[in-house]
Amino acid sequence: VLSALATVGTEVVHHEKARSKGEAALAHRAHDLLATVAQGVAEAEAMLHPMPESRDKELRARIEGLEAQLAEAVDQREHYRREAEDCNKLRQQNSDLRDQLMEMVPKSDYDVALGLLKQATDERDTIQRDNAVLENKLRGMVPRKQLDSALDMCEQLKQELRGMVPQAELADAVRQVEELTIRLQKSVPKEKLAVAEADLQLVTARCNTLEEENKILFAQHKEASERYSKAQAELDEATEAIRNMVPRVDLLKCQSDLRASVEEGAAAAAALSKATASLSETTEQLWASREKCESLSA
Repeated sequence: VLSALATVGTEVVHHEKARSKGEAALAHRAHDLLATVAQGVAEAEAMLHPMPESRDKELRARIEGLEAQLAEAVDQREHYRREAEDCNKLRQQNSDLRDQLMEMVPKSDYDVALGLLKQATDERDTIQRDNAVLENKLRGMVPRKQLDSALDMCEQLKQELRGMVPQAELADAVRQVEELTIRLQKSVPKEKLAVAEADLQLVTARCNTLEEENKILFAQHKEASERYSKAQAELDEATEAIRNMVPRVDLLKCQSDLRASVEEGAAAAAALSKATASLSETTEQLWASREKCESLSA
């Protein structure tokens, strides 16, 4: 029995040394068991002569303990062997699958796929950068609904401005006043002429003032038209940018900025309306002055 145990222990040590690091402890344990068995064999050989019964019982108990430990070691070795076989099967299956994939996909196609993936990644990064720039631009723009309202207001103001006195007609009125002055100097007595000249000077001064005010109003109108054109261009650019955007923008921040822009546009529209009313009043005064000049001429 001790010889058979020694043989089994030797086989356990031989097989366990070939296992992985997780099995090293078991191999070391089997080696210790083999050493203990060898020591027990030596002691048994030395004690073949008749010995006390107590000593015999002690040796038998040690042999039985060693046999139990050796059986446990054999069971663990079998368990590790089965796990190693499973791992080897999985490695073989993984290798077979890799070989099949390499056969299914040529290396040229694989390189092309990698190139396309890199190109798509670069395009995604570019789009994200462009979206960040467009988001910053959109935060200062006006919503479509409010911009349409502002455009309607501008169109209404343009219709009103078309009824104002053009620069050519204003110059013609000044020329007619000068002609009336010459005619009055030839046909009116000096007393009446002095009064008429005083009135004419007042009218001329008023005409000059109205002309300057008219220039200012036309400059304001030109500025409003330029702002309208700029707003329209920004709107077209923003509309095109929105169509090409992928992520959503920060609508709350955009709405706050747009509300401020609308308030500024409303203030500008109010100022323009006030200027339009002043220009209408100035035009009426200019026509009244012209009628007065024609009355003086008559």
